Order: sequence, then structure tokens, then C-alpha cells
Amino acid sequence: SWPLGDGVHVAITEETNGGHLKILDVSDPNAITAVESDNPAPATSAHNCHVQGNRLFVAWYTRGTRVYDVSDPLNISEIGWIDTFPAVGGLYSGNWGVYPHLPSGVIASSDISNGLFLSPFDPDAGKLNGTVSSSAGGLLPGATVEYANNNLALTTDGYHEMGRRVGA
Repeated sequence: SWPLGDGVHVAITEETNGGHLKILDVSDPNAITAVESDNPAPATSAHNCHVQGNRLFVAWYTRGTRVYDVSDPLNISEIGWIDTFPAVGGLYSGNWGVYPHLPSGVIASSDISNGLFLSPFDPDAGKLNGTVSSSAGGLLPGATVEYANNNLALTTDGYHEMGRRVGA
């Protein structure tokens, strides 16, 4: 667990199969409540977490290190990651430790099988999502969307909303 720094919320991880990342409101010790939760991969487990400013860094075993924006504890969002364990593994394979407090800003991730990963993190990077639809309604296949500042171009397939992690 790790306090978010607002004196009200604490992040916790459940190290179990299907374990969640949870944000708890601890303002009343007699009535602690979960106000937010994330479990994007039910067959995995979160291990530990660290908070630095409005960022929450989570060691998530086979999902690597995940970074969340916790500026609004009631609506957290994943904003970056590094996959330290790209293979399929057991519940406790992969990344079991993360440390974001180095003076350099580098994030240290400790993977049980693959060793130490040192990764730069750009807190200004983000996730771009969108939907391209025709004036008649529905998703529009074959549209090219350019992210000029990031030198990226994506083409819609007409079946899915598009999303692209940029810079993280």
C-alpha cells in the first residue's frame, strides 16, 4: 500500500490470482471504503505500488510495470507501462518490484526471470483515443489519422475504436 498524499486516499494491491489495484478512502478509519479499482487482466496479480506526485507505479507480475494517473482518485487511468515479461507465465512470474524515486527520474523494475529494467518515464506523455465515424453514423474504415507532433499515423479498420499509447 502507499498513501496518495492527499491525507484521504491509499493505493493497495492484492497479491492474488485476479488481484486488484484499489484506491481506498481512509478519511474515517472506522469506515474505510474502496472508491476505485482496476483489474485489467484477471489472470494476473498486482504486487506492490509506489506513489510519486500524481503518478502511481505498480509492479504487476506478468503485466510488467504499470503507471497510473491518480490526480483524481475516484477516476484513475493507466498512462504508461513497460512489459518486462512478454512471455506467458504463471501467477508469480515477471515483475515483482518497482521503484520510481531515483533522482534521475528513471524507473527501476525488478523482474524475477529477466532481471533489472531501468526505464525513462515522461510524465507528460499520454494516451490518445478516438473514434472516426461517418456522417451517416457508424465507424469509418480506411480513415488515416495523423498525430503530427509524434510522427505517427494510424488507419481505422471500421470495427474498433482506435487507441495508441504515445511517448510512454
